[in-house]
Amino acid sequence: MPFNRTLVYRAWSGILLVVAFCAGCSDINWERDYDKGMQRAIQQQRRVLLQFYSPMCSDCRRMDDEVLSDPDVQRVLARYLPIRVDMMFNRRLAEQMNVVLTPTFVVMRPERTGMNVIASRSGFSDKEEFRLFLIKNALY
Repeated sequence: MPFNRTLVYRAWSGILLVVAFCAGCSDINWERDYDKGMQRAIQQQRRVLLQFYSPMCSDCRRMDDEVLSDPDVQRVLARYLPIRVDMMFNRRLAEQMNVVLTPTFVVMRPERTGMNVIASRSGFSDKEEFRLFLIKNALY
C-alpha cells in the first residue's frame, strides 16, 4: 500500500483536535448546551459564567491549564453555573454579545425577563486577576 500523506495528515489533525479539546477538560462541570444551561440557571436562580472558546485557541488552553485548574478559582467558580460554547459553532450568539475573540467570559444573572449581562472579560488573565473578577461579579 503506498504512503498516503493526506490520510496521515487527516489522522494527525483529528488526534490534535481531540487533544486540544480535552485540554479544556478540567474539574469544572461545564454545560456545553447554551439553551439548556440558561434554563437551568433561571430555574436555580444562579449566575452564569459563559465562556466563548475555541479548541485551537492558545489562551483558552492557558486559561484551562494555569487558571481554571486552580483550586481557589474553582471554589469561587462553584457559585456560578458554568457554560462553555465553541465560538465557531455559536457565531450568532457571539455576535449578539459582541464577542470577537477567545477566550471571552461573560457573567450573567437571572432576572424576571431572562438573563442580564453584568460583566465580561476577554483574553488571558492570571489566577488572582480572574479569581477577583469572579468574586466581584458574584456579589454584584
